[in-house]
Amino acid sequence: MKTQNLEKLLKTLATIDFEDIASVPQEEQPQFVEHVESLQDQLIKFLKYEQINKNITSLIHTS
Repeated sequence: MKTQNLEKLLKTLATIDFEDIASVPQEEQPQFVEHVESLQDQLIKFLKYEQINKNITSLIHTS
């Protein structure tokens, strides 16, 4: 389940570029940028969570 969410998030972020932002009507750009930043934050949190899980797993196996 988490892998599917990560793949979906990465695909969404990969398809966004500066031209997309420029094509959004001026009045909607702040919300669009907020949405992109939110996606980036979700990705960072997910990657940190995964790294913590790997660290814990590693500690368990080396103890």
